[in-house]
Amino acid sequence: MAYARILDQYRMVVRTLGGGRRPIRPAPNFVVHPSASGSRGIFPRDAFLLGGALHRRMRFDLVSTEDPLLCGLAGYALGRRFGLPFSAQIAGDMLDNHYWLGERRINPPLNVLGTWLVRRADSVRVVSERERQKLLRLGVRPERVRAIGWITDFSRFDGVEGSALRERLLGDGRYLLLAMNRLVLQKDLPTLLRAMALVTRERADARLAIAGDGPERG
Repeated sequence: MAYARILDQYRMVVRTLGGGRRPIRPAPNFVVHPSASGSRGIFPRDAFLLGGALHRRMRFDLVSTEDPLLCGLAGYALGRRFGLPFSAQIAGDMLDNHYWLGERRINPPLNVLGTWLVRRADSVRVVSERERQKLLRLGVRPERVRAIGWITDFSRFDGVEGSALRERLLGDGRYLLLAMNRLVLQKDLPTLLRAMALVTRERADARLAIAGDGPERG
């Protein structure tokens, strides 16, 4: 919705598997178009065709994708076909991340694709300076990559009373540390736990709470 507030018109193509393509309109100038793809692999083709049909009606000024992988492939193809600037966003640490590469067999080929695409994007947005430096090492031109952190609205938490939850998580401790992430290999949870072990050597009254879910839960 934040994008919709600053844009004249905003159209989003999202990957959905099966179902229909009935658009959803969260705001007068913001419409979400499901791809209704038969599979994840077909999504780039469906997104390209749907995006192309929308462009012929509306004449977009920019194509932006939420990742430089399959979404990025569709965005790059649209940009080349219609002469539009292509901007790729990377909201995590995927490319050349050995944990991510080992999660699924498809990830190494996607890594090759993503590296190829970020080098050809007109702009790339990452969420940390560390990720920006990695893209520079991968050959992305410095003027084309920007580190822009998460812009989050925390107003929904204003006035929330959390003392009971804090007391339950803290137990007999004094300091409470919170980690919020998906429980996947890519997040390198063993390093977090080893770091916490070092903390407790100095602060035995420190406690760690992890909020998240995923295949590494257990």
